[in-house]
Amino acid sequence: MVSARLKLFLSCIAICFAAATSCAAGANDSPLLLSWPRLKEYPAPFWLREGVKITYYSSAASIPDTRHLYYKDDTGGWVDAQGTRYRREETSGSGGHGYTEVTVAGLDGSGVALDIRSLGITNVNGPIRAIGSFAAVGRPATTGDWWMHPDFLATISDGETDGISVRRMPYTVRGVTYDAIRFQYDRPDAKRASVYDLATGILLYAGTAASGALSGSVTRDLGRGTQGILSQSTFVGYRELSFPWANDPPPAWVRTLRSVSFEGSEAVILPGSPVFPFAVSSVFRVSARGDRWVRYTASDTVASVPGLPPRVSEADRISGAAQFGGIWIPPAALARLRQGQLLDTDPITGSRITVAAVDASTVTLQEQASGFTIDLRYDRSTGAMTDLRLNDRTLNQIVEMRRTRQDP
Repeated sequence: MVSARLKLFLSCIAICFAAATSCAAGANDSPLLLSWPRLKEYPAPFWLREGVKITYYSSAASIPDTRHLYYKDDTGGWVDAQGTRYRREETSGSGGHGYTEVTVAGLDGSGVALDIRSLGITNVNGPIRAIGSFAAVGRPATTGDWWMHPDFLATISDGETDGISVRRMPYTVRGVTYDAIRFQYDRPDAKRASVYDLATGILLYAGTAASGALSGSVTRDLGRGTQGILSQSTFVGYRELSFPWANDPPPAWVRTLRSVSFEGSEAVILPGSPVFPFAVSSVFRVSARGDRWVRYTASDTVASVPGLPPRVSEADRISGAAQFGGIWIPPAALARLRQGQLLDTDPITGSRITVAAVDASTVTLQEQASGFTIDLRYDRSTGAMTDLRLNDRTLNQIVEMRRTRQDP
């Protein structure tokens, strides 16, 4: 059981996102299942339903790891236990902060499908920018480590077992004090703590400190050092979204969808400078599905300047029945939407989702936030997303893409 319990926290050490998405973002079932497999026998907690959105304030930073770099010499550089000196640029760190939004995009007999989105805050209190989204699919009692069934938490005793400390305690978030339970694991190269509300089982706080390879230049004389990686996510809000298509089934073609392809361009617009757009292509390949959701791998390719290879990336994402920004909307719901209609306003981020345009063949939804605008166009006859446009005003970047192929 010791090795299983070690995996519980070690599997969550890596920072999943530069803007400090919670470490659970890439997870499916909760790693707690490794140590307490009976958790999988529990049903969904009482509050779990499609459209639930839980928001966290997240932050992350890389810093010189003082557990390995012991002190500064007279030049201001770090020195490790072997006397090796590191220049300032080799021990410099970076960080970021923003919000992590966890939305229950689909819920059915096949599992719980989560759309996990990261929003970065520029500078200290600057505008919000959309950074990316990820998928998690798991069991109703727990998915990732975003919640655990409260009846299960009631069965866990305080104390320490195989290096994991469990303690019930009051925990205050944004002026509200919760009866909570804390799980903590410490070892020389990794420390993690998670705090859950005992009444609902919702994650209130997750924090990780870990050691990793030092970024920056490496020379034959100095070699590679280490850095400390710190991340944390704190609960800031829970609400239930309202969708005009909540009671409509997904379009019939979603049941057999295998892939969707998009092509377009990416450009940075700077006043007084010429614009050089780069070709962009994306292929969404379905990897799993339920009655109310599909999980797909998005493979993105962005062309580079001549002589350099393209940038290629992949991410697992979700499109579900209870979600803004999915790759479909039921045609019956599109027919009910009216231009100018306000669909949602987020009280934490301030983003607004409206029906930006309606014509004979398409409907366009728009998300407007302090640092970005996203426009998504849907075909009224099929419900399929046909076009997308991202205007990131923090980077002066515009990405435009159009659907070019759908299989079948």
